[in-house]
Amino acid sequence: MNEVIRWALAGAGAGMLFPLAALVAGFLRALAGGAGGAWFPGVELWIALPVPLLAGLAGALHGRVRRDAAALAAEHAHVKEQLENTEQQEEVHKLMKELSVYLDHLVDITNNIQEAICVVDRAYNIEVGYNKRFTEIFGPRDYAGKSAFDTIFTHLWGALKKEVHEFVDLCFEGGTTADSMLNDVNPVSKFTYMYHLQGEEREKVIKSRIVRIKNVSGGVENVMFIFDDVTLEERTEQELQVRERAFQDELGIMTQIFRNDRDLVVDFINGTNDVIGKIQELYQFIVQDAENRDILYKILGMTHLVKGEAFSLGFDEIAAAAKEFETYIKGIADGTVTLEQNLNIIEYYEGLYGKIDRVNMIARRLFSIGEGTQRLGKDLVTMDAHRYGEFKRAIQDLVARHRENNLKIEDLLQFQKSMEQLNWTSLGTLKRELQLVNEKSLVQFDKKAVLNFIYDIDGLPEVKYRFLKEVLVHLVRNSIAHGIETPGARKQKNKEEAGRVNVHVYQENGSYTVLYSDDGAGFDLGKIRSKAAERGLLDGRNPDELSENETVGLVFRKGFSTAGESNMVAGVGIGMSAVKDIVVHSLEGVLRVRNRPDLGVSIKMSFPQ
Repeated sequence: MNEVIRWALAGAGAGMLFPLAALVAGFLRALAGGAGGAWFPGVELWIALPVPLLAGLAGALHGRVRRDAAALAAEHAHVKEQLENTEQQEEVHKLMKELSVYLDHLVDITNNIQEAICVVDRAYNIEVGYNKRFTEIFGPRDYAGKSAFDTIFTHLWGALKKEVHEFVDLCFEGGTTADSMLNDVNPVSKFTYMYHLQGEEREKVIKSRIVRIKNVSGGVENVMFIFDDVTLEERTEQELQVRERAFQDELGIMTQIFRNDRDLVVDFINGTNDVIGKIQELYQFIVQDAENRDILYKILGMTHLVKGEAFSLGFDEIAAAAKEFETYIKGIADGTVTLEQNLNIIEYYEGLYGKIDRVNMIARRLFSIGEGTQRLGKDLVTMDAHRYGEFKRAIQDLVARHRENNLKIEDLLQFQKSMEQLNWTSLGTLKRELQLVNEKSLVQFDKKAVLNFIYDIDGLPEVKYRFLKEVLVHLVRNSIAHGIETPGARKQKNKEEAGRVNVHVYQENGSYTVLYSDDGAGFDLGKIRSKAAERGLLDGRNPDELSENETVGLVFRKGFSTAGESNMVAGVGIGMSAVKDIVVHSLEGVLRVRNRPDLGVSIKMSFPQ
């Protein structure tokens, strides 16, 4: 119903109440006897009857006013809404324009960031928006919508690839876990990326970290990977590490050189250079005859000596390289390694040579700084005035006999002997070196012993000196390793806690004689026989049938050792065999051994002057 009619009816209805009330009031007055004047209803009815009509008109007017007011209010609201929408649109346009500018700036910023950025969804796919640096690192191609495991991590294999899958899943699922904690367990925090350049496969070292993008409810929507190409830094770091190691190695070598007596270092370098030269010569024979055990054991003996001397002087790198070479040669000699199976002999040899040459180079540099008149090695031979006088007279006599055509073979041999005398080396140097060998060996085996070195001659010709030094170094090491007991064991035998090793060098009947002894346990004959039987050295004989001399003789067999395992001092089976070989063949001498159970071993060696 129309609102105007509704209000007109309501007004008319209300107006009808007025004439009705007037009739009732007039009637009541009439009943009261005309108080206040006579009441004639017909006289006042003309006044009351128009009231409902007037009230209806007033209601209709009110209804129309309300209707028009409502329409006006609605129109006003509509107009207001339109105005507001217009303002919002203008604001939206303004914001969109600002956002566009902001996004352009953001793209510029991300493209100029030195780190590569990409966003990955839950399906591991790379979303649009990776920056320019990303394509520079991983190569120009379209990555949008492609799996990170088919592009970035395509070179990851096996367990690592599975681990990265699990890591990305964890990034999405572990919403409450801090990004820093996730980065701590990032399996690709540093990884290698392979790529091709000009037909060659190359690699980059890439570092990565993650930042998770969350929605308003805290859920992880995406994972942002941030990559950094650290190939150059990594290579620089590696080069610095190599230089640092080289510097530390050189510093360590310098320290060891300064800690040792100069003559010992010079003697060691000259000796090892000779050994390297001999090994190089013998190697040619090995190539031709790999089963020639005599040559192999010669190389093994020389290498064993270098190992022991290097260990005694503290040149651990040389000692370690010599031990590797020694183990390899022993494998060939024992038949466990063949040249056909393993051609690393040159690598082992060059490894040993490189270590020796490095010490040689540093020592030459250090020694040349100090005394300009002394040169390392054989370049300059120093001699006292007496020896120089003898040499000068020998030359004059040789020239005179040659002019007189009276030169005999004996004269040449005598001159050769005089020449040898020029290269004499003091036994004082040998004493210091043996004491050093003794000290190092004692530390190795946690024992105590005193070395007594007595010499009645000033020195020996250099060749004989080197042979004797090799013999005595082997003997001292073997005494400490096998002969001298531990302090506790010596105490139980009523011996002094510190053992004794004695060396006496003197001349006797035109020969050099060396007495060597220790007060250790002596040769363990039972152990020697057992080891010999174990290694098949008895040709089927019963070990108990061997005499004492035969048993002791086994000690000098090549490759024989009673040590449980090899180390820097013993266990290769070279020491005693080298002693016999040098004394008998190199020095053309004789060797006698006396075994005293629980009292020690005595060895007498004699060789011509």
